Amino acid sequence: MTRSNFDHNATTPVAPEALEAMLPALGPGFGNASSIHHCDRRAKHSLETVREQVEALGVAAAATVERLRRVSPDCGAHA
Repeated sequence: MTRSNFDHNATTPVAPEALEAMLPALGPGFGNASSIHHCDRRAKHSLETVREQVEALGVAAAATVERLRRVSPDCGAHA
């Protein structure tokens, strides 16, 4: 019997493309983008790259990109 879940209010399946893009950050390449340590600088670079990609897509307005920056600030303090 195949089960189907049509209630996507609380959870939504991750698109395969999104999962593929997220995997490097979920594996050994994770880190604290606010830190100065070498392994964490890779995380900061990845975060900056993603921000640039989102901005380049034109999907996000400048205000949305700014909200992303407030959610993951470089200073380590969350809004």
